[in-house]
Amino acid sequence: MSLPRYPSYRPSGASWLRAVPAHWSVERLRRVATINPPKSEARALQMETLVTFLPMEAIGEDGTLDRSREAPVGDLIDGYTYFADGDVAFAKITPCFENGKGAFMSGLRNGVGFGTTELIVVRASDRVVPSYLHSVFSSAPFRGEGESRMYGAGGQKRVPEDFMRDVVVPMPPLEEQRGILSFLDSETAKVDALIAAQERLIALLQEKRQAVISHAVTKGLDPSVPMKDSGVEWIGEVPAHWSVSTIKRLGSIQYGLGEPPPYREVGYPLVRATDVDAGRLMIESAVRVDVADIPASRIVWLEPGDIIVVRSGAGTGDSGQFIGASRSAIAGFDMVLRPTRVDAGLLQWLLLSVCVLNAQIHPLRIRAAQPHLNAEELGRCIVPVPPIPEQVAIRAFLDKIVARLDLVAAEALAAVSLLRERRSALITAAVTGQIDVRGLVEPAA
Repeated sequence: MSLPRYPSYRPSGASWLRAVPAHWSVERLRRVATINPPKSEARALQMETLVTFLPMEAIGEDGTLDRSREAPVGDLIDGYTYFADGDVAFAKITPCFENGKGAFMSGLRNGVGFGTTELIVVRASDRVVPSYLHSVFSSAPFRGEGESRMYGAGGQKRVPEDFMRDVVVPMPPLEEQRGILSFLDSETAKVDALIAAQERLIALLQEKRQAVISHAVTKGLDPSVPMKDSGVEWIGEVPAHWSVSTIKRLGSIQYGLGEPPPYREVGYPLVRATDVDAGRLMIESAVRVDVADIPASRIVWLEPGDIIVVRSGAGTGDSGQFIGASRSAIAGFDMVLRPTRVDAGLLQWLLLSVCVLNAQIHPLRIRAAQPHLNAEELGRCIVPVPPIPEQVAIRAFLDKIVARLDLVAAEALAAVSLLRERRSALITAAVTGQIDVRGLVEPAA
């Protein structure tokens, strides 16, 4: 659909804005809003008054808020950033700023909240609608301008407060600001519905993937064969001619090289937990290391069929198989499971099944604040073991079926990415005046 443009434009004088509609003004933010309102307002409250507390994880990249955390004013006022209903807040630290973490504040307990010190808070004057400012701050060009002004190093770069005071923002007439918000509410709701549909599809595909894997590795491919109780609650019945075994009897387990050496521009891939994803290894994105930086006794060279198992962190227990033509990668903190008495591909599918990952590994993850798994625990995991010919057949079946499911899921993920780009483009076009919304929304009653 072709969207209308305004009849005439003029230069905005701001690099991130380009031209704006001729009847719009442009203003430095400090002239139409207060940056970081004073805490003196909150000090007027009783110190035992409950208010909303928002750590960074409670603020979504889509403008959502998790308001479930509350605390007395007295516990928060000296150590956190203050805001109130009607304010707009956004993260100033990388990568949260670039990712769009921020929100229009509403529904706060007693109308007041405190949050992470990595927030910048903006309070609109009567010349600007607060939600309109939030849309401006959500636009890609604004975030790009802020990113170019960040200071600091690495993961500690921040948008300076001076940037926010001096940045130029587009200022349509108030009624037009409200029209822009109505247009965006309507259009982004349509896009969000499409995104939600694709995300539901992805979730269903993940459930189907898990069910197909778990059924194949515990029941086999022939529904007519006699069954027997495996003797293991989380495995249930298996074909009568199958056996069960611990993983340590099916292969060797060793740890990776531990503390990684310096990363290099060229060299051998170093597989880390971030390179492991539900049976796949992203070797192409792995960091590189120089063998000369590693004592020979610590190197673990991967061989085709080796399975990397994540030892700690959020991905504990996830695994991925190395399908290389030669020993061309080395493992870091994780474990290397080398199958010796079982088809390597089947063992990888077993590690991703409910009877291993969900029933045996995941319960171990919740023992401590930092999830972890060691070689002894992995080795004690019990798995069903078919005869070799069936192992090969099951592995081939799952390779084929799961690849099809993953292809559909990848297409759905690509669709979500495109829809999010569309959503972002709509917001940018509306708040920078590239769309004339005046004839696209119903006038206010």
